[in-house]
Order: sequence, then C-alpha cells, then structure tokens
Amino acid sequence: MCPKIRIKFAIYLLRSFTDASGYFFAYILAQKIIFYKRLGVIELVICSLSIVNSLMLGSRTGAVALIFSFLIFLYCIYKKSMKWNNQGNFGTLIAVLLLFIVVIFSFQALASLLGRDITRFSMGEYLSIYLGAEIKNLDVFLQSGSFPIHTGFFQSQTFIYVTKFLNKLLSIGEAKYSLNLPFLYANGYNLGNVYTTFYAYIYDFGYMGIPVLVGLMAFISEYVFEKVKGFREMNTVSISVLIYGKVVFALELSFFSNKFYENIFTMDFVQLVFFWLILRFIFGQDRPKGVRLRE
Repeated sequence: MCPKIRIKFAIYLLRSFTDASGYFFAYILAQKIIFYKRLGVIELVICSLSIVNSLMLGSRTGAVALIFSFLIFLYCIYKKSMKWNNQGNFGTLIAVLLLFIVVIFSFQALASLLGRDITRFSMGEYLSIYLGAEIKNLDVFLQSGSFPIHTGFFQSQTFIYVTKFLNKLLSIGEAKYSLNLPFLYANGYNLGNVYTTFYAYIYDFGYMGIPVLVGLMAFISEYVFEKVKGFREMNTVSISVLIYGKVVFALELSFFSNKFYENIFTMDFVQLVFFWLILRFIFGQDRPKGVRLRE
C-alpha cells in the first residue's frame, strides 16, 4: 500500500471512529441527563467535535443524525426507566412536533452557514422546494417510462452498496454503474435529486418492490425496537439502542431517498457497530451504578 493510500485510509478510519464516538458518548450523555439530571461536560465536548467533523464535509445530514439519535437515546432510556408505560406520551409527541418545526425552519440558515447560495429564496420558497421536490421528482420519474429499469441485481439502485461490496469480495470487477439520480428543474427551480425511497424500489423491482421492501424495512425496524424494549443493562451502553437511533433516522430520511438501505445495508454501518463494541469494552462499564427502574 502506497503512502498516499495509507494516509487516506487512516483519515477515513479516524473520521469513522469520530462519528462512532459521537453516538456512543451521546448515549452516555443521555444517561447522565436522565439519571443524574446534569450534563456530562466531557461527553458534550466529544459529541460537539463529532458534529464539527460531519459539518467539515459540507453536509448537514451527519450533524442532524447525531442530534436526532441523541433524542432517541433520551427517549429510550427514559421509557425503560419507566418500564415503558404510557405516562408522558402526549407530552413527548408535542415536544417532537415542536422540535421538528424548529429544525425545519433552521435548515435555511444552516445551509447558508455551509456556503450554499440560497439568498435568492424566501423562507417560504426554500421550505416549499425542500419539502415538495421529492413528490414532484418522483412524479416526473413515474411518468418517464416502464419499470423496472435495471437488468439484474448487480445493477440495483436499492442495494448499490451491497453489490459494490460483493463485487470487491468476489473479485467480479468494478461495477459499471452508479446511483442514477438526475437533478431536475421545474418552473425555473432546482428541485435537486431527491425522489423519496420509492424511486429505488420501483426502479429495480417495479411497483411490486414497494410492498416487499417496505415490509422488510418494517420488519427490521420492529425487530430492533423489540430488542430495545428488552435491554436490561441500565449501567452500561446498549448497542441495540445505538442501532435503533440510526434506524429511526434512516426511516425519517426515507422521505427524501433510499437512505434506509443505503445507510443500514453497508459495511460502513458494520464498521460503526464494531467501533461501538470497542468503545463499550473500554468505557461502557463505568455507567451510573445502583440505578433501579421506577415502579
């Protein structure tokens, strides 16, 4: 391996480890808030550095994913401490709705901070484009031809990262395909290349791909949630809860594109879980002691 490749690989691992550390210590921060009613300064600093690491790549997604997952950790730990009873569910729902509104209305400002040219749009126009482009783009796609379009599994849009990994593993050769997500324009507005998650399913498997792949997505999500409901160790870090944070955010992003299968069915996700296991081995046993579930 040449020096340049080694350096790139080291940087890649460092970024991945920083990303994994952000989620891991966000979980510990959530524990301290729930059990001790205080912020963990060290954990907060680590999470902040992880967010900065994501923003340095010029994307909001990584930063929003960490913040969103942190809220999921808070919810899961709190509900577990309450034995998953229904008390406070309405208040939680209201808080989630308010947070959603705040996040949506802050996206334009955050995009501006990242250097994107959005000054020509009013907030109403920006939100209209941001939240309406997915449906319009999918509609244009559905009217453009017959489906499925691909010619086999190894040209799949849905499982593109799986097939790329299999290509390398089986030495089939470099894949001669990539994500086919053309940018679209309507009435002079750039709608980007977001089509909802249904685009990939229909592209690869036709309309029958929707119930099959949505069903698989639902099964995986429910399975992970059942694992979350059953986690017992309140004085350590639950890997199932960490995974659930990623799964829920991937589900939310499905409104924009095929993020569930692109984020969960990847070696990057496997690597993330591997780093979490290492971090739990090193740090995860020194959690709040003597905590008892509330009656």
